[in-house]
Amino acid sequence: MTTRTIRTGAAILAAAASAALAGPRVGLAAVTVPPPAAPAATSPAAEARLRELLTERRNILREAFEQAGRRYAAGQVGIEERHRAEIAALLAEVDLTRSVAERIAVREAVLKLATEMERLARARFAQGQIRREAMTEATLGRVEAQVALGREKAAQAAK
Repeated sequence: MTTRTIRTGAAILAAAASAALAGPRVGLAAVTVPPPAAPAATSPAAEARLRELLTERRNILREAFEQAGRRYAAGQVGIEERHRAEIAALLAEVDLTRSVAERIAVREAVLKLATEMERLARARFAQGQIRREAMTEATLGRVEAQVALGREKAAQAAK
C-alpha cells in the first residue's frame, strides 16, 4: 500500500502551540493515509457541502499562514514555522483546484518550500541547533512533496 503525507488544520494548530511553547521546529508532521480513491458518485448537494467545507478549511489555513507571517515579521517564530503554515494553506488549495495543471503549479510551490525547509534544517543540524530527527523529517517533507508532484504529473500525462 502506498501512502502520502498530509498536514491537517488541527496538526497546524498543534504545531503552532508546540512552537510557541518549545521553540521553532523543522519539518512536516506526517500523517499516513491511503492515497485518495476514485471519487464516488454523490449528490450535487453533498458535493456542494463538501466544497463549502474545503473552502472553509482553506480560508482558515490561509489565515493561519497570515498569522505566521506576522509572527515571523515580529521575530516571534522562525521561517520554518511560516513555511509550514504556507505549505498547509497550499495543500488545502490542492483540494479545491479543478485542473491537473493547477494542482501541478501548487505542488511545485509546495516542493520549493519543502526544499528550502530541508536546506535550513541541514544548515541548523550542521551548526548543532537541531537533532538529526528534525533534519530527517524535513528531508521526508521534501521527498513527499516530490512524490505528490510526480503523481500529479503522471495524472496529467495519462490524460
